[in-house]
Amino acid sequence: MKHVFFNLFFLVFCLFTNNLSAQTIATTQPLDFGTSVITNNDAPRQITVQTNGAYFSDPEFSIVIPPVPGNYLLTDAGAPFTLITTVNITVDQQMIGAGQDFVIDNFDISHPGSTNGAGELPIIIGARLTTTGSGIAYTPNETFTSSMTLDVIY
Repeated sequence: MKHVFFNLFFLVFCLFTNNLSAQTIATTQPLDFGTSVITNNDAPRQITVQTNGAYFSDPEFSIVIPPVPGNYLLTDAGAPFTLITTVNITVDQQMIGAGQDFVIDNFDISHPGSTNGAGELPIIIGARLTTTGSGIAYTPNETFTSSMTLDVIY
């Protein structure tokens, strides 16, 4: 039985639907699926991290470092107390490495519904990560990266 350690994290890009001045996003904690060993990839296996920090994984994942949700702060997001209609996520690039890849989907997004008094919007993101299930082992000691676009509608 081959054990593979891997690290998974997510990079973030933003898209805004309003032409306000210079919105920026600060990453307090990137969405990170932690470090795990996959003991069997004969079927799709999953890790899910929720916005409250809870996570669940199939038993074929041996968690070494637990996953954590992403915490982001959108600044200059509008006047104080601007109502946020929707936050959408588009995956620009799935979790790729040198060998087998992962699929990331089922995003769990939490935000307060409007900007705060400083015109900032905290956003917490969880998601599900799924293996290929191909039966092919993942490359040992590999780091996987991905990118996404946040579409903040207000």
